[in-house]
Amino acid sequence: MARNLTFFFVLLFSAVRLSAQCCCSDILVHVSLEGLANVHSEREFEVLSLDEHHGAHLSDRDSTDQSLLVRMDTGCGLAERRFAITSKTTGERMELSVLFIGFDGVHPDLRVPFRSGTYEVDYERLISCTGANEYLRSANSDTLTHWSTVVPCGPCRVLMEVDINAVVLEPLEMGSGGCAAGRVDPFDPSEAAYPGGQQAFQLEVERLYRLRRPSYRGFPNTLNGIGVVSEQGRFSTRILQPQTDLVYQAERALEELTNWRQASVPNAAGPGSRRPIRSMVRFRLDPSVR
Repeated sequence: MARNLTFFFVLLFSAVRLSAQCCCSDILVHVSLEGLANVHSEREFEVLSLDEHHGAHLSDRDSTDQSLLVRMDTGCGLAERRFAITSKTTGERMELSVLFIGFDGVHPDLRVPFRSGTYEVDYERLISCTGANEYLRSANSDTLTHWSTVVPCGPCRVLMEVDINAVVLEPLEMGSGGCAAGRVDPFDPSEAAYPGGQQAFQLEVERLYRLRRPSYRGFPNTLNGIGVVSEQGRFSTRILQPQTDLVYQAERALEELTNWRQASVPNAAGPGSRRPIRSMVRFRLDPSVR
């Protein structure tokens, strides 16, 4: 009960969690091994974090459930975490990138199938589409029975399972990229929109960055970043560099971008209506080419 109440209050104060400086939460990632031949134990797989300052740890001790359990460190605020799973038997390697907002509370679990290749999941889109936070509050109830449903989420569909232990989200179009961070698309209501689309978004990012460039001496010319457009149309950013005062100044400058339209999905409560959802976008800063 205390675990679920903590999650409820964290959601109410989402603005605080975006600016928090530290936390100790994590995300549990269930990696399904169903369909793989001759898999007998979790010891046949190696998990390696691809992030310098955050870990991913194999926590599974059940070799009979055809699933690996990976505990992924989050930290606080807007983030991307990457890890790799390698089969010691076949050499197959899967790299997974998860984009999310970390906070000191309870995250839904994530489930993905093991498959060779590189994949990405916009976890904020999954949580926002399914309303998973509402069901987390009822998890661990003695009267709750196991149930599941598939929720359409723009270019992605999400299988949500709820039982007395947890809420688990599984992106069903992960392999096709449908559940990854989107592009800014002014025509598709299931994607976040910026006037003029992705190209105009990139140009405006670079313009704001150049305005402050004299104070950023020593910065690399090319920077990669992620952003999230909230249900209220607020834009928050994270430059994928070690956090310093200069990086923080650059991130705040990019948040001056306004006039966002939120991504949205059909609203079951009102025929023909839509409800806004959170969605992640990527951007690349390369002012040297302008």
